[in-house]
Amino acid sequence: MKRLILIMCCVLASGACRKEQSARQNHTMAVALDADTETCAACGMVVREQPSPRGQVVYHDGTREFLCSIGDLLHFLAVPSPSGKPLAIYAEVMPDDHEADNRSTTWQVWGEAGELFFVTDIERAAVMGKPVLTFHTRKAAEKAANKLAGKVVNFDELRTKRQ
Repeated sequence: MKRLILIMCCVLASGACRKEQSARQNHTMAVALDADTETCAACGMVVREQPSPRGQVVYHDGTREFLCSIGDLLHFLAVPSPSGKPLAIYAEVMPDDHEADNRSTTWQVWGEAGELFFVTDIERAAVMGKPVLTFHTRKAAEKAANKLAGKVVNFDELRTKRQ
């Protein structure tokens, strides 16, 4: 009986170790990367040539898709993926003092989409879809929204609004 209990404890411990290792691998895969030559998974344009903010989706199987705009990110997420549910969704974050007419293609810092604030309903030349700006803080997003007569939403609201 003691031997059986010892074996069961070893099996459970082994499973826990594999789960922890898998979680570490998923975290490593879920790091946002810059895309120098990749094309947009939604429209085929070269992502690097489009102005910020851009998007990126990482899946559990290691598949990574880049999107040239937040509009394309939203359209891409609306379609079921053969890779399953995303492990992580990222968007480039604009500097707090970002001007809407700034069309720079310089890479910005990536942030997890669910933790960002999005400014919508603004006047800005769009890449694909309606223009959207992204910010780390609600305060920065509200400042931009006030200046551009836009609206601040979170990622869930943005996804619902676009459907």
